[in-house]
Amino acid sequence: DLHHDLIANKCISDTVEELNVKYFKKPDNHNITQYWIFHPQQPETNVPFTASKTYFRRDGGRRMWVSYNHKNSSLYCCICLAYGDGSSTFTVGVMKWTHIYLRIEEHESSLTHKQNVDAHIMMKNCSSVDSLIKYGLSSIRKKEIENNRQIFLRVIEIIKLIGKRGLSYRSTKFEAAYTLNDSNLDHGNFLEMVLLVSKFDPILQGHLDIVIKKSASIHNSGSKQGGGLITFLSKTTINYIIDAISQLIKSAITKETEKALIYSVQLDTTQDITVVDQCSIIIRYVVDTKIHERLIGMVKCTSSKGIDFINLLLNTLIQMGINPKNCVGNSTDGAANMQGVYNGFSKKLNANTLTQTHIWCYAHVLNLVICDVTNKILQGLSLFGLLNGCAVFLKESYSRMDIWRSKCSKKKICTIGETRWWSKDSALTKVFGYFNNPDYCLFVELITSLEEIRENTNIKPEARLKANGFMEGLCKYETILTSQIYLRIFNKTTPLSKYLQGYGVNLVSAHQMVTQTLNDLKKIDRDFLSVKQAADKFLTWANNKLEKVENTSIQIQDSLKPIRPRKKSKQFTYESNDDPINDPLHSYTIN
Repeated sequence: DLHHDLIANKCISDTVEELNVKYFKKPDNHNITQYWIFHPQQPETNVPFTASKTYFRRDGGRRMWVSYNHKNSSLYCCICLAYGDGSSTFTVGVMKWTHIYLRIEEHESSLTHKQNVDAHIMMKNCSSVDSLIKYGLSSIRKKEIENNRQIFLRVIEIIKLIGKRGLSYRSTKFEAAYTLNDSNLDHGNFLEMVLLVSKFDPILQGHLDIVIKKSASIHNSGSKQGGGLITFLSKTTINYIIDAISQLIKSAITKETEKALIYSVQLDTTQDITVVDQCSIIIRYVVDTKIHERLIGMVKCTSSKGIDFINLLLNTLIQMGINPKNCVGNSTDGAANMQGVYNGFSKKLNANTLTQTHIWCYAHVLNLVICDVTNKILQGLSLFGLLNGCAVFLKESYSRMDIWRSKCSKKKICTIGETRWWSKDSALTKVFGYFNNPDYCLFVELITSLEEIRENTNIKPEARLKANGFMEGLCKYETILTSQIYLRIFNKTTPLSKYLQGYGVNLVSAHQMVTQTLNDLKKIDRDFLSVKQAADKFLTWANNKLEKVENTSIQIQDSLKPIRPRKKSKQFTYESNDDPINDPLHSYTIN
């Protein structure tokens, strides 16, 4: 055998005993070549085990790493002995023969042994099939693992993109893998993106081909089970990845919060489309002079009491590993359950954390006040009702929109939403321009479009009647006066509202803007003369523009409708004389 050939050829002049001592320990650079010529030693006689079970695997492959030392009757792993750190029992020699075959299999499948085999292959720079079989390395499995990692990496990137764009992941049906080869079906955003990427990615394309084929085979067999098919494309995989990304994001937020030392919280609730009250929890902190606002939870609310909001907040903070004691401020809307002195959210939070400052959501309060201002007087209700009615009226019919596009093809008027605070300002500005500056507004285009709809006999009578009503309402002098009043108010409040709702708000700048806005509003409180001058300027601008329009009979009122004096019958004992306000402009100013 090899041992006797070595001695016979005098490659190594040592005796057998010296060989056993010399080559059953970690080799050095000087004798590494002789070490691999010597190993493996696999005698089949005079051994305390069954040679076939020890030297051969169950599949018939030979274990070329097993080497037997006659001197101390021990089994060694010659590869781990050469490249390992000496922690394995097969590097010091196994002399206990109980369950020896099981121990050999465990060592062969261990991570340490596989890493040492990889090191040996790299050292020898051999990659042939014979070498892989000889040293027990399964490169096929290694390639499969790497291929699966590449597939999974693409799946993760697609999920991240969908989340970044705020799109839905799944479809209502056609998510089974065997349906993916039908391009006529809608498989949902995730699977459609996977199919798109696979057209240019051979790794993903190969994976899809295998998955579709296996899934179709299982489906055609009539089996209701998945058959253990791993696709990386199921809803379960998506949920696992989303949960993992969520945990990573929360962990990063927690680390930033620890670095910031202190933070504040913001809470607000709203109902979603499933009529479930959801509470959004935001923390705000400063790291390296940069303000960060992070959403840390959307939690279902079961009660609107202050103490329940406290428990909800504390549970969320504790789950993320954020210390509630470091909370130095909280911001909420002006609701009673948040603002209560005795049982409100702010009062209860002070009892559970350090002394902190409660701040109203000033933007929320400001927008609620603006909504009340536009809903308190009849003239305001009429103005914004006209604007919203005109926008809805035009959008209800393609024929009306065609008339509008013929007048103004690149601009639209806005509808007024209940929850969009800025919609009233946007709708008013689109039609009437800015205060004392009517340039570029759409007032003339709107009333001429309504006039054309009114005069068009091909349009339904009901629509023509509505168009006439909207046009007459817009042409009233009272409407123009009211629009200028609100334009001046919005000119002060809208920049403040947008800044307060912006990202990274500076509290000092915000306070200065609030103070300045209040002072500006107080200054214009009784200045009706400027409003009338702005209305007259708007009237002059509109009439000049209407003169350039052909075939129009529109007339805009230049004064308020006279007030009809009322005569009240006096009682016999009524001696004083009433002094009613008969001037319409004076009455409008007062009321």
